[in-house]
Amino acid sequence: MAGYEADGDASIKASVASAVFKVRCQSTRPGEAVFVVGSHEALGKWSAAMALPLTTSADTFPMWTSAPVPLLAGMMVEYKFIKQREDRQGNPQWQKFDGNYRVTPVAGKVLQAVSDWEVASADISELTLPEEPDKIEKSSEAGKVAAKQEKEEILLKMAESQVETAAAEVTSTCPLAVTLTKREMSRRNFSQSLLTLDVDVVDGPKEEQNENKDEAETTITTASAEEPAQEEHKDGDVVVCQVPLDEYEAPLNEEPPTEEPQKVPDVRGVSLKHITSFSALADVADAATKTEHRKGKKVAQSHYDPYNLNVPVVIVTSEVAPYSKTGGLGMVAASYGFEFARNGHRTMVVAPKYKHYDGINFVGETRVRMKDQEENVKYWHLRKDYGEGKGTDFLFIEGQGIQRDGGLYNDDDGREYPDNLERFTMLCLAAMEAPLILDINGQGKYGDKVIFLANDWQAGLVPVYMCYKYRRHNCYSQARVIYVIHNLGYQGQYHGREACRFFGIDDKAAGDLVLGNCINLSKGALICADRVLTVSPNYSKEIQTASGGFNLQDFVSAKAASLRLAGILNGIDDCWDPLVDPDIFLNFSVEDFEKGKLKNKAALQKKLGLEENSELCLIGFVGRLTWCKLVLAKPSGQIAHQILTPLAIACCGGAAGAGRGQIKSCDLFDQRESSQLP
Repeated sequence: MAGYEADGDASIKASVASAVFKVRCQSTRPGEAVFVVGSHEALGKWSAAMALPLTTSADTFPMWTSAPVPLLAGMMVEYKFIKQREDRQGNPQWQKFDGNYRVTPVAGKVLQAVSDWEVASADISELTLPEEPDKIEKSSEAGKVAAKQEKEEILLKMAESQVETAAAEVTSTCPLAVTLTKREMSRRNFSQSLLTLDVDVVDGPKEEQNENKDEAETTITTASAEEPAQEEHKDGDVVVCQVPLDEYEAPLNEEPPTEEPQKVPDVRGVSLKHITSFSALADVADAATKTEHRKGKKVAQSHYDPYNLNVPVVIVTSEVAPYSKTGGLGMVAASYGFEFARNGHRTMVVAPKYKHYDGINFVGETRVRMKDQEENVKYWHLRKDYGEGKGTDFLFIEGQGIQRDGGLYNDDDGREYPDNLERFTMLCLAAMEAPLILDINGQGKYGDKVIFLANDWQAGLVPVYMCYKYRRHNCYSQARVIYVIHNLGYQGQYHGREACRFFGIDDKAAGDLVLGNCINLSKGALICADRVLTVSPNYSKEIQTASGGFNLQDFVSAKAASLRLAGILNGIDDCWDPLVDPDIFLNFSVEDFEKGKLKNKAALQKKLGLEENSELCLIGFVGRLTWCKLVLAKPSGQIAHQILTPLAIACCGGAAGAGRGQIKSCDLFDQRESSQLP
């Protein structure tokens, strides 16, 4: 073991010497730090809880350095390095080699012990401490800001250095994420219904179109594939069946008519064949309904006092109900628009103009630069007033390629439009220009002191442009961007684009956007956003793990370590009120909810042909048939049996065979049934 020995004639005496400990460690993750621990009291007496923390900087990472440590001259000290969380929670990770480093301090000198995390030897030399340059006092406001920026740069360097490690963790711990990455690029950025995965449903026998597909992308077949599965489980403890229109509409006290063998029954609702993302919540209460519903109800009021009402809110989203909606994002964006305005903020919602909407008016146009050329964009406006001078400005962006005959993001075959990156780049640029150039309703411009809420990767360029375009030119210097993550599984990944030219940014900005060999808009947004929010506190923790971060977990952790990550639980829309819901069998309130739920449960059991028993647990699931909803890609009968059977058995009778569970698998969508579920 390399070390430094004092002169032979020097005796051990109580004179003070110092040592600086350095180690090159590139494997630290955001939120972690390196500590030195050893035999001397100043090094914690081998206690990890008392270990001495080392520091690094954006310029010196991955080198970690201690402050000069006072030690007794001539007394050999053994030491080692450990990695652990900065708050010292959890188990520390020790260097794995046998033995310890050794150093013997010399009176009146400062020794420097430099080593590598993986190497069991240290280089010892004498260190001459330079004179301290003039520094900004850390206690001053400017010093605090500089220190915070320095820490954030270090955290991001750690995240960048661990990209390959993070990807390996995802591969080893999250098979579903691996399945997602194996999809063709045109299917990665949006949720895909499992009934449309890489296949076209046709009449007659079904064949796999690609035998090498991962199991989670197995060809989905219809009745012909379901029959064997139902035959296999017909004597089991769980009954799996689909509900056609005839069975729904038959009198509840009669058996459904027997179907002809070759007849395919009609179903009520919307076919899932060409729907890649849909929501059970078909309706969102309008402003008048919300206002009326909340009158006199304390629990329906805001439980916080709004601040900074002089700061307008600009919500940037790829969809907003009721104008455009494929799922929860559209509804949440609409709720943002209402709630901020109701609390007193001047509020604007910016979304693409996928088609012409009733009541919108042309209010202006501008040109934005992308792909090394200028593109013209037009603004269309609609005002919704909520009374007392409060209301929301809905702004719709019209530009080349935004309007399509198919879905919002995908064609009918589920493949992403090839120019989606251009479409949403245009959305972000147009949204950031709007507060600066549009005088809406004669109230003047929103101005550059605003707060942007950028939702999911489609709006991920808003924080990037804020950092690298606008603030560099002293525009939006008082503005802030909050990036809201609704689903980190979809990140806006694009190959074959040269970031600097396409987005009109420099190399540093391009580095923030690139992950591996492709552009990743979510990564850029995570790095550049002033704050990051998720749709629940638990989800903010989940996306810091390998199973929920999808290769971006370290960048999320970096935001958390700098105290810029939080989760706010999504609420329930006002229209979901059992007291006035027209779709349930019996209305009820908090005063008689037990009676009301029992009667509704019994009616639903009867309607679905289930055993009418108030003691049995009745569970309903309304959602997209996607892997992120814990549904594997199987024919629908197998979905119900393999995913729901253990739950039904557990709830209906404990161990398998102890009771009889029943499952109704409905490959259709109808708002009324979603309201009637427990």
